[in-house]
Formats: sequence, C-alpha cells, structure tokens
Amino acid sequence: MNDATRFIMGIYQVQLMIRDTLEYVQNRTEYSPEFYERRKAILKHGMEDNSPLMHFLRQNGEVGEQIKGNINNFMDFLFSDNTTYVHIENGKLTVDHAQDLQALDYVVGLRETLMDVIKRFLEQATSDGQDVSDMKQLVTLDETFYRVLVSLIIFDKTHLSFLEFNKAVQENKGQPSPQSNFVINDMKKLVGYTKFVNEHSDKGDTEYQKLYEDNFTVLNYMEGSKPLPNDSGMKGEIDKVHNAYIQVLGPREALWRQAYNTLWNQLVGYEQAMNVARAQQKKEENK
Repeated sequence: MNDATRFIMGIYQVQLMIRDTLEYVQNRTEYSPEFYERRKAILKHGMEDNSPLMHFLRQNGEVGEQIKGNINNFMDFLFSDNTTYVHIENGKLTVDHAQDLQALDYVVGLRETLMDVIKRFLEQATSDGQDVSDMKQLVTLDETFYRVLVSLIIFDKTHLSFLEFNKAVQENKGQPSPQSNFVINDMKKLVGYTKFVNEHSDKGDTEYQKLYEDNFTVLNYMEGSKPLPNDSGMKGEIDKVHNAYIQVLGPREALWRQAYNTLWNQLVGYEQAMNVARAQQKKEENK
C-alpha cells in the first residue's frame, strides 16, 4: 500500500458504489435499507471537495464538469430525498422497477467512465515507478466480474420485456399496439446496453465472449431473425444462457471479493499508521 494506491482507491470506491446499485435493478424479494444508506454516505464522501475524484474533476475542465454533473444526476435519481426510484418506509426498501432502465443507463455509463479514469491513474503511477500492482489486479478482477454480472442482469430484464411483449400482442389479437411498441423500445435499449458492455470488454476474455455470443443468439430467437432449435424451445434456450451466466459469475465474484477485502484491509492499516504518525508529529511540534 502506498499513496498512489490510496488515492486511486478513493475513486474506485465511488465506482464500486455505482456498480453495486445494480442490485436495485434486480427483482429481489427484499433490499437492505442499511446497505442503501451506507452506499449513499460513501458516495457523498467520494464527492467531497478534498476527495481524489473531485481533485481529478477539477483538473479536467469541461470534461470534469460533465462527469461531475452526471454523477450528481445519478445521485439525485437514486439517493436524494426526492428520489422516486427507491422508497424506504417502516424499515423496508422498495424499488419502482418501471424506472430500472434509467438506473441501468446511469450505471453502465458512469461505471465505464470512472474505470477509464482509474486506468489512467494506474498507467501514470506505473510510469512514475510506483508499485500499484495490487490495484491493477483488483481492477482486472472487477472487470471480469462486472461484465458477467451486468450482462446477466440485462439479459434477465430483456427476458421479462420479451414476456411483456408477447402478452401485449396476445391481448391485441396478434397485432402491434402502443403497449407492444413501448416494450419493443425498451428491448432495443437493453440490447444497446448489452452491446455497450461488450464493446468495452477484454476481447481476450474468451469465456465472457462465448456468453455474449450465446446471449445474442437468443436475442435473435426473440426477434425471429433466427429459427429456434427443435429440442428445447424458447424457454429452454433462455434458461441455458441464464444458467451459464450464473455458473461463470460465482467464481469471478469470489476472486474479486478476496482481492478487494485484502486491499481494503491494507488501506485501513495504512491510514491508521498515517494517523498515528500525524498525531506523533503534532505532539512533537507542541513540545
């Protein structure tokens, strides 16, 4: 652990809180109000004037202002007193899933932007001769975990939209309707997110690339541009992709979590040592 890693971790924490709000896009039976408040506090701390991220944003003019504005808009959407996306009452947190696509739009864009910033700092630190190898490893593991996680979530949302589309068409006796057209627009957005995530992926990650290809094959089945195999039907093909994502996700999450916990504990120890040193220095100065 060193000052460079400590600085980059400050930005990484903001990225992590944004990434982890993907939880609210998932149709879970319950959500933790405590985790929600913790994420809110960490994000606010990460956007304070003396934070590493704000230091970067101030140094980057209009681009920095744009990123800052996007993060503030995200926080207004999800963590402000005026949010309509989440609601906490009597110790229970509920989510308005009709706004899930707006949440996804924020997460997939902001997360990519902040990871680009983090990678730039890692490159600069390396060129300056500072050892940030542990942070680089964490970022690599975050990438491999995130790509599968967000792709699974988007795929499941696309499946739900497909079911809504079929229901709307059936209710209108097989003909398009304003409702079915609305759902089609949602599905197009979801496909766009899937493509965006893949465009920024490591093309050497063959396991993820295979999942992406299988994902798109099922999307082709959904739109009717490719004939379904005769053996398992649409549900069977959807389940295959969903289950394949789940199988890959678990080991990747475990590797990322182990690396994160290790680096976090090192950061805590480093900052404690810094505080002790400051206190000692102040004591010496007051003698």
